Amino acid sequence: MSKVRLSLLAVLLVTIISLPLFAMKSSGCIVREQGAGYKAGSDNITRAAVVSIINVKEFGAKGDGETDDTAALQNAVDSLSPGGGTVVFPPGTYITKDQITVRDKVSLIGSGINVTVIKNINNTHILRLDDGASDLIVRGLTLDGNKGITGYGILAVTANKNITIESCKVCNTGSIGILFSNPGIENIIIRDNILSDIGSSRIEHAGYEGNGLYLGGGAGRIQVYRNSISRVYGHACVFMAGVKDITVSDNHLFDTRYRAIQCFGNGNRNVLIENNNIYNTGAINDSGEALGCNGILIDSSDAPPRSFTIRGNTLANIGENGIECWSGAIIEGNTIDRTGYRSDLAGDSKEGIHICSGSIVKNNTVKNTGTKGIELNAIDAVYKDTVIEENIIANVGIEGKWQVGIRIVADGPQALVDNITIRKNTIGDDQEYPTTMTGINVFRTNGGLLGENIYVQNNYIEGSVKSKLDLDRTVRTR
Repeated sequence: MSKVRLSLLAVLLVTIISLPLFAMKSSGCIVREQGAGYKAGSDNITRAAVVSIINVKEFGAKGDGETDDTAALQNAVDSLSPGGGTVVFPPGTYITKDQITVRDKVSLIGSGINVTVIKNINNTHILRLDDGASDLIVRGLTLDGNKGITGYGILAVTANKNITIESCKVCNTGSIGILFSNPGIENIIIRDNILSDIGSSRIEHAGYEGNGLYLGGGAGRIQVYRNSISRVYGHACVFMAGVKDITVSDNHLFDTRYRAIQCFGNGNRNVLIENNNIYNTGAINDSGEALGCNGILIDSSDAPPRSFTIRGNTLANIGENGIECWSGAIIEGNTIDRTGYRSDLAGDSKEGIHICSGSIVKNNTVKNTGTKGIELNAIDAVYKDTVIEENIIANVGIEGKWQVGIRIVADGPQALVDNITIRKNTIGDDQEYPTTMTGINVFRTNGGLLGENIYVQNNYIEGSVKSKLDLDRTVRTR
């Protein structure tokens, strides 16, 4: 064995000690009394004291930014025994023309973001997890799609388990940055990564592709935290469809074409969205329409009440609604500042928070909204069992439309709104020229019905608001 390789092994053995563990710790899923989400142990993978460690340069990889290293990289991965091991990538740019298939129990370790780059120049996926490949790590790599119009950064569509993707950068992919979609996928950690320039306005169906992170197909027990995701042309920075036991926390999500976070379709359960910093949604939208430029959108009507918790997030400069939920959710302690910030994008729906039946909306701060502060709008639907309390709402309707702090409406012959409590909210203006015209508005229209259990009590509405209460006669104020 060469002296160079011995030296490399000495350094790597120290590094390997700190690698996440092969086998999910037994803490498993934390069940929250009223909330949602998943949080496992800090690491997924436990390593044996001695593991196989190989260097891609030993298999002929050049990393010079010119040579096609596809075969060398794949040969390095394939050389490991069924017991797995670690493939090390020294600094350099490794050009590929086809996907690299990652085998079971194989970890890929680079020298750091923008130091070790795998660049695919042929519009294919960069890394694909092999069928059932589990117990692995991807760390310290930049995966560059070369601004193609197809291809994913990392693709997992089989029963892959116990995966950690950390401290990586995924950029310039024509389609999705990272995708996990299969009912057998579980115990996934995605942390401390940078995803940027995902998708392109050149894609024919940009709304369906170009998502930063896609979680779907029944995947579960996934943590997504401390990532930075920006310049995403698809539905969202984080897009979820039919997932369970998910935590999305402490991420920076910004400069989107449409949304920052979206949970879509049936089958979504136990989702926690917490402490994320979201801003400039719709910043790269050139459609002329604000529709879809939400901060957070929950469009999952089959979920049981309060399957979603949206807590402690900060949202600023949002193209459409700040938080929009079509499923009962706990929405608590969020700060929303400036919805409808792009006046050149047309649309009337630019509320701070838009909710439906079965929601708890508490201790949020909502200010400088394009239209309403908080709205529940039952259009030929039955909305019940909702509490709106202890929120601070200021400067609503700055576009001159629907200048209402809290608005509740039953609209249409099939609409019924009942068992709603609005209490201890503070509504007003903090600017020289007030815009909030009505503090709280509860009404019915087009044959809609209001039940006997709608309460508006103990709210503080500041003097600058022109009309403090505009309530249907059925509403109880005591």
